Amino acid sequence: MAFAGSHSASSLITASRVRDSFLSAIIGKASELISAHRKRKALAILEALPMEVRKDIGWQTGN
Repeated sequence: MAFAGSHSASSLITASRVRDSFLSAIIGKASELISAHRKRKALAILEALPMEVRKDIGWQTGN
């Protein structure tokens, strides 16, 4: 027996999929931002090393 204002099972499943899809998109974007931040931080650390150390590890010296 369906009550007034109740949702059908298919509409609940669809809403759940939309919510899961939205959350997946948010999590994916957050992961991209975290990865980009880590990359920028690592590059800054490498670029702060002395020229001799960068040459020894094969990093670009800027010349």
